[in-house]
Amino acid sequence: MANPDLKWETTISRNLGLDFGFLNNRITGSLDLYWNTTKDLLMAVPVDNTSGYSYQFQNFGKTSNRGLELAVNIDVINKGYFRFNVGAIYNYNKNKLDELANAEQYLYSSYWGSSSLVPTNDYMLVEGKAIGLVRGFISRGFYTVDDFNYSNGQYTLKDGIPDITKSLTATYLHPFDLPSGQTAFPGAPKFEDVDKSGTVDEEDATNLGEVMPKHTGSFQLNFGYKNFDLSANLNWSLGGKIYNVNAMMNASGQEFDGIGAQRSAWVADAFKVYNVNASGSLYAVTDPEELKALNANAKYHLPYHQSGITSSEWLENASYLRLQTLTLGYTFPKSWLFKAHIEKVRLYLTATNLFTITGYSGIDPQVNATPTGRSGFSSDLRIFPTLNMDFGSYPRARTFTLGANISF
Repeated sequence: MANPDLKWETTISRNLGLDFGFLNNRITGSLDLYWNTTKDLLMAVPVDNTSGYSYQFQNFGKTSNRGLELAVNIDVINKGYFRFNVGAIYNYNKNKLDELANAEQYLYSSYWGSSSLVPTNDYMLVEGKAIGLVRGFISRGFYTVDDFNYSNGQYTLKDGIPDITKSLTATYLHPFDLPSGQTAFPGAPKFEDVDKSGTVDEEDATNLGEVMPKHTGSFQLNFGYKNFDLSANLNWSLGGKIYNVNAMMNASGQEFDGIGAQRSAWVADAFKVYNVNASGSLYAVTDPEELKALNANAKYHLPYHQSGITSSEWLENASYLRLQTLTLGYTFPKSWLFKAHIEKVRLYLTATNLFTITGYSGIDPQVNATPTGRSGFSSDLRIFPTLNMDFGSYPRARTFTLGANISF
């Protein structure tokens, strides 16, 4: 749909920099302070389908990025045959949505799970807060046997324990007898009743926090001994969260997956409602004492239901330290090269992505931030950002390179 009011984005950049050097420049560096603002962003905004279109490019809001970058280089040792140099970079960045047209908040979906996604809009923009906040439910683990009164083979929620609406779980497979109108059962995911209505529903979906880290940087170590050189570059990130859709999808199971679907190993620690008897037959466990014993060490809720439910359980710490590159080199003595009329020859071996220290349970903490795009529409549209979402993100490769630098 054409937009006659469309205009160019406007970006204003402000920067104040300081370069410094001490001890005959054995310590050098720079400090940069910046404040960048962009207004009238060009975005593909969803519009009413009765118009015959799904998106229209509009000028949408105003954003800002404020922060600093500090770079320091220290020549620790530079005597004789031995050389040692250290470099470090620290970045602090705070992004904010300064203005949001006609609303204090705007909800949108990553569409990774199509209609099975709960809540339907799992991302949100809030005026005055960071870009791309994940929206979902605050996890409280899972319902245990102690959350229910058990009588005549039926599990009834105790007073003060909120129920969960069926619109969140849709078809949920379990063997329990429940009172009419009750959805919760032992092993079902449990969430905070934010609005204190007595039932957890889509109205209890809330802001789960910023996902982008404010602190990032790198370290570089350079060693030299005679003709040998060794350098290492490490990248790091502190804070932020990863929206682990891969794990969430594996835990939910999706419709018709049921008990026999292939799953990740951690699902072995999930709540169980079936056991195997002495003859090797599978049977449903409904007795409260046996159910307690069976799940004494359970860490996660029952891992099969229809909908993928976005909750704080699937937002993991995004901090990491990665050895990005490690290079060992050797430069031939010039006396070896004189007769061949070669000025310089250096052989080197470089390894990239040798190891990563992180608490993230996924494959790689540096995940894609590209929106999936709605089914049936181009994913190339500049739609709203789905930052730090891990949904089939391709991990960085580990590579080894043997090379030579030759100067004539």
